[in-house]
Amino acid sequence: MQSSKLADIAALIGESERLTYADADESLRLAHEAVRQIVPGTDALLAVRALQRCATMQLIFGQMHEGQASLLKALTIAEKEDFDAIRGEIMQDMAAVYYTIGEYDDAIDYWSDCLDPANTAFTTETRVHSHIGLGQIYFAHENYEMALSHHRRAQRMAGTTLPEVLRCRVLINVATDCLRLEKLEDAEEALEEGLVLAQSSGQKEYQEEICVYRATVAMDRGDLASAAEWLKRAESIEHVCLWGQNLRLLARGRLHVINGEFESAHKVLHKALDLAGEMGISHKAYQAHHLLAQTYTHQGQVAEAEHHHKRYLEIFNRIVRPGTYSRLQQLETRIGDA
Repeated sequence: MQSSKLADIAALIGESERLTYADADESLRLAHEAVRQIVPGTDALLAVRALQRCATMQLIFGQMHEGQASLLKALTIAEKEDFDAIRGEIMQDMAAVYYTIGEYDDAIDYWSDCLDPANTAFTTETRVHSHIGLGQIYFAHENYEMALSHHRRAQRMAGTTLPEVLRCRVLINVATDCLRLEKLEDAEEALEEGLVLAQSSGQKEYQEEICVYRATVAMDRGDLASAAEWLKRAESIEHVCLWGQNLRLLARGRLHVINGEFESAHKVLHKALDLAGEMGISHKAYQAHHLLAQTYTHQGQVAEAEHHHKRYLEIFNRIVRPGTYSRLQQLETRIGDA
């Protein structure tokens, strides 16, 4: 392929990266164009970069299956060309997609490989992401101590030198663990530090998440006025990531329930449920059903409450299986202190 064509693809990738948060629609378009220009003879490393960029933007827009397909194409090239470090990056991203759609066994398999000490070419960033992911699976199984253990390990590995966005992501996960363990001061400390990093890096999605979790801290303390202020701040942050929007809707729905604003809660939580279904995110769907069951129970609408409680249990039991937890225990033995 002519060097000018390679330069064109590289320029498309670079501009897509630059516009990720400034103009996400254009960023996605440019990423698709970069992939479209891949032809037989295209530099393999450049082709992988284009597919990774496209996958990143597809996932930001909640296009889980499309993003997964792009990652599989990138992984095929990376394996063929022995791009070991990049193979680790892609495997980690694949694991994250499987986690997001509730396929925890597949996610564990990928993250296990990412943390295998035999894969010496895999980067520290890949390993940090993998510890974050495993912590999230423990979190889903309500083992918050083990979740925090993995997230603290990720925090130590990230130190102060890895990218701000990754360090911020670690802190968000530490905070959510601490929330469930009722360590509110520790959660608040992690969120404060994370917000500085999110603002410094211009990561609007994480800024919104942190504001939502600050609202959660406030709700747990019974400070509903502060909770409302943090949610208002979260809602003022403009970006296209559907994950953050879903998280915000669930928190707003919970606040409506606490305030006894049940009709408003219905509206917001059904929107969250529809969005979770659109994205294929099972664990967000069961959270919405759980809150809706609480809402209808408060109103004395028994049939509706039972319906949503049943759906909550069905989804929860489908994605949180005893066999998965056993798989996690096997993984701990395999990775040791990796």
